Formats: sequence, C-alpha cells, structure tokens
Amino acid sequence: MAVCLLDNNSKYSGGYYMADTPKFLTTAEAAKFLKVSEASIRRWSNQGKLKCYRIGGRAERRFLESDILIGIEKFGEKEEPNHISFFFRSEKDQLDTVIPILVDYLKNGHRVLYIRDSTEEGKLYLSLEEQGINVKKSLEKGSLKLFDSSEVYLKDGHFDMDRVFTFWEDALQESLRMGYSKIFCSGEMTWYLTQLPGVEKMMEYEDKLNLITDKYPQATVVCQYDLNRLSGSIIIEAVLSHPLVLLGNRSYQGFYGSAG
Repeated sequence: MAVCLLDNNSKYSGGYYMADTPKFLTTAEAAKFLKVSEASIRRWSNQGKLKCYRIGGRAERRFLESDILIGIEKFGEKEEPNHISFFFRSEKDQLDTVIPILVDYLKNGHRVLYIRDSTEEGKLYLSLEEQGINVKKSLEKGSLKLFDSSEVYLKDGHFDMDRVFTFWEDALQESLRMGYSKIFCSGEMTWYLTQLPGVEKMMEYEDKLNLITDKYPQATVVCQYDLNRLSGSIIIEAVLSHPLVLLGNRSYQGFYGSAG
C-alpha cells in the first residue's frame, strides 16, 4: 500500500495529490521579502546562512521561499543595524556618548576610524587619555586612526561621493587584513555647512553608504549630527537614510529599509 505524506499546502487534482510548485525567488525578490539589501542576501548566501540554487549558464542565484523562512529562525529577520545617525545638542553631549564607545573598542583590541570636523583633535585625544587610552601607542599600532574632514569628505576642496566610498572600502579592507574583527567608524557631519561644491549630495551619500555597511558587517558606522547647527530638513533626511537613530542615551528605529 502506497502512503502519501501531505502538508497543508498540498492539493488534490485529477485523482492525484500534487504538492504546490516550489516558489523560487531572485536575489532582488528575496531582499524585498526580508526587507534588506541585495548585498545582505548575497552575503548570507556566501556565508552558508541562506541556501541558494544556481541556475542557467550564468549560474544566477535563486532562493526557495521556504528556505528563507527557515533561515529567519537562524539569523533573524534583520541583522543588527550598523549604520547609525547620532544626534547631539552640545559638544559635551557628543563626547559623553562617543568617547566611551571609542574607549570600549580600543580596550578590547578593536579598531577605530574617526573623521573629525568641528571637534578639536587635541580635545579628542585628551578625552581618550583621561579614560586610560594611550593615544600615542594606539596611533603607532594603527588601532586608532584620526582623519580631518578635509582629508576625506572635502579633499581638494570639494565633496566627491565616489572618492569617499573608495576611502571606506580601502580602510575597511586594510582593517580586515590587519586582523581586526570589529571596526568602529565615525564621521562628524558639520562639513556640510562649508557649502563647498558637492556637499549637496551628502544625503545621497548617506543613503548609498548602507551598501557599504551591508557589505562589511564587521564595521559599525556612526554619522554625527549637531542639532544646533544643521537644518531641520537635513535632520529629517538623516533619519530617513539610517536604519538606526541614536538620540542621547536612547535608540530608535530609523526609516531606511523599513518600507516595502
């Protein structure tokens, strides 16, 4: 006697029980299904967290919807956001939040990449020294790298989005080659106020930076916004372009990736 095991989705047709045709999704469809970027889907596939099937002469990825649902149980619907907008009202509030994070990373053998704009270099170093960090040793070792906004965001007197992306790619690749498993990256965003050529693309840059943070889960990128100096429209756009918002000692879900 033949035994047929059925699930709730099986159908009876023409005297035969027939299972539903498996539903395959493209990379883009899988990303939309999970509300993440396509880069996250490819990374999870490469890491073996999400099973994929290769089809056609170009060996394109396809994903079973059922495998995605199983995968959610393994790694959660979304990874912890690693692109964060931080809003502060005074330099004291800024340093009271940022310095402990830098100290924690450095004391635990991780790397810090920091792009300063309005905060004086000496004040940053002094704040770290007061928390027990040997700044000279950290700089020599390379675990701490401090840049000026004119070296990165506004090099040659203008903002070039592609050049800044290349900077991050190179810096993060270097960090991984050096053996760092966690990298804290932060930039002070008041350089926007210079009105130099290209700065009007800052929010387009922030939006596309999510592709970099998806590609490098080892990195946490915090973009710092001074509420007293930047306009309300910029603040709103910053919330829209980040998956996580930090205000004081509280965090809130941003709007990036929350729709669709």
